[in-house]
Amino acid sequence: PPAHAFYRDYFGTNSTIAGDGLKLTIDGVTPEQEYDLKIWSHDPATAATEIRWSPTDNTTGNSGDVTMVRTPVPSDVDDHSKYVLLRVKASDASLDVFGGFLTGPGGTRINGFELTAVPAIAGDFNNDGAVNGDDLAIWKEHVGAAVDAAAAASPWSSARSRRTRPHGPAC
Repeated sequence: PPAHAFYRDYFGTNSTIAGDGLKLTIDGVTPEQEYDLKIWSHDPATAATEIRWSPTDNTTGNSGDVTMVRTPVPSDVDDHSKYVLLRVKASDASLDVFGGFLTGPGGTRINGFELTAVPAIAGDFNNDGAVNGDDLAIWKEHVGAAVDAAAAASPWSSARSRRTRPHGPAC
């Protein structure tokens, strides 16, 4: 199958102590930028082993589990049962995640990973995931002579207008 070579090769560790595993560090990221991190973990020669991938050190975000099992043999690289997807961000230029085995014969595997920057929300000047009055205050404070005020206000205004009440008689 086309996915055979991808899943055959891996970087891994063997252990019989639950919680042992691998730390993955990705350098060169933008601090405080959110990323989607997809980590493939599969070993076709092992019995069922559950792996938990979690942010560690300077990195925050969600955790996720993947169970490495022999069968079914993956026929596609994007077999959802063979990877975990995390949304993470780091306070500096390095993302750190740890994969430790929870159950099974032991060991953690990385077949590959994919890192994708999550697009920022237009008008979310404080990067809290919402466009609101806090963003307007930041915009008002930091708009200078070199900034076209109408263009700068445009993302905030359009995002804010999507949340206005419908026109018409009050109910």
